[in-house]
Amino acid sequence: MRPTKPNIYANVANSYPDVDMTIRSWCLKEATYWRRRGVDLTSALEKFRNLNETRPSITLFEIKDGQVTMTPKPGGLREGPVLRARLYHEFLRKTVKAFSLDINITMAVDLDDGGLALDDFPIFSFQKLAETNAILLPDVDFLDWKFYTANPDHIDPIPYDKKIDSAIFVGASSGGYVTREAIELRSHPRLRSAMFFAGNAKVNFLIPVVVQYDAEETKELLRNMGIGTGNRVEWPEQFRHKFLISMDGNGATCSRVAISLKSNSVLLKYKSPHQLYYFSGLIPWLHFVPIEHDSDIISVIELEEKCPGYFRMFAHEGQNFARNYLGRYPSMKYTALLLRMYASCFEDAKELTTKAEDDFIDLYRQDNSPEIDILAHVQNSGDIWCSGDSWVNAPGSKIWLEGFAIEPRGSIQKFDLRYQTIAADGSLTDWSHAGEFCGTRGKNLPLMGLRIELLGNAAVQFDCEYYAHFVDGSEIGPVRMGELCKPPKPVPLEAFRLVMMLIG
Repeated sequence: MRPTKPNIYANVANSYPDVDMTIRSWCLKEATYWRRRGVDLTSALEKFRNLNETRPSITLFEIKDGQVTMTPKPGGLREGPVLRARLYHEFLRKTVKAFSLDINITMAVDLDDGGLALDDFPIFSFQKLAETNAILLPDVDFLDWKFYTANPDHIDPIPYDKKIDSAIFVGASSGGYVTREAIELRSHPRLRSAMFFAGNAKVNFLIPVVVQYDAEETKELLRNMGIGTGNRVEWPEQFRHKFLISMDGNGATCSRVAISLKSNSVLLKYKSPHQLYYFSGLIPWLHFVPIEHDSDIISVIELEEKCPGYFRMFAHEGQNFARNYLGRYPSMKYTALLLRMYASCFEDAKELTTKAEDDFIDLYRQDNSPEIDILAHVQNSGDIWCSGDSWVNAPGSKIWLEGFAIEPRGSIQKFDLRYQTIAADGSLTDWSHAGEFCGTRGKNLPLMGLRIELLGNAAVQFDCEYYAHFVDGSEIGPVRMGELCKPPKPVPLEAFRLVMMLIG
């Protein structure tokens, strides 16, 4: 017979903030204009068909009865960005399946960098100018780079304090048409900054590739200035610098911002009129350092040299943002909720959105997560059982965990799930497999951290992440599958929460 769960563990899910409301606010920002305005469905479908027939970059996707289909282009019209269309088709298909979306909609997606924005009909894009009414999907680089998790070069192994007090930018000469006059007047933003920082030992502003230039003579002039030499700098080398610079080109710098946030460096982001879907969640002077003038970067480096570690917090907060939002699961959640809001914009189709949005937010976990039971041994309380993705023990209880066992039911086999903990002496325990107890009982020895990993068929079907609370009030998470979850200083583990997610 299982021990009864004490009352102190009731409703502990409400004691820890979820990212869902933040994601919902991003969706509301994209959809509110259209929901208030209202869109005639018949007129919109006619407009979408016209755009599909006349603009190569516009692709139509229809979501109906749980299926996603891509509308073919008419004969004779040059196809738009085919790879981007395929990426979005697959992403939408997985999102609809994972979240069991019950909507019937047609959506027009502009796959060009600029993004088409109309005042009378909603068009989706992956970037846009601020204050325009296009609806933002996760950016195409995010999908093409598999949420920046597939490439080991995007993983920064260098701790902040081991980096050099310098900044780096690497990019093409995009962001304007390159002419001799633009060079002389320094009217091209990236070229202006490259010339400003020329010879500066602390700021490497590199433009290895010249594009959008008017003549070979212009390209040769730039090459003589050290611009357009073709000498690229890969990410492992860029990670040596404490500061990573982002400046817009023809649009927002998609991969550079995300990879910088995920790194142990600090993002220095020039003021930008271009928006990606998560930019409204980035807070200046918390997740990144805003840059308005080239000289600001020099001031940042001088302050770091004068007060070592001054900007370390920005790197930490940027990483927290990336962990919470720049992954497969939160991007799918954003897209699914956004599509439901989009469906409610049409005056003729409001009956299609039958589920309340607040109920929908948790639909994914309820309907698609594998069933999990967790047995935990708690200091001075004995064994308790928890289920689903609820907290194991109560955050804020100041009572530590001494051991646990994870028992999946049905969809995950024993050797497809393993976990280990950090023991009280700081050592890692051996791996335990599903159903096996890891830790101690009756010795009053706390756990100091944990790691959870899926293997085999389970890793193909599911992803997982976990959160942790420690007795000093510190919190960590979400932590990606297979990564060690522990605080900077040894502190007993008070509670953790495991979230399993269907991949698609």
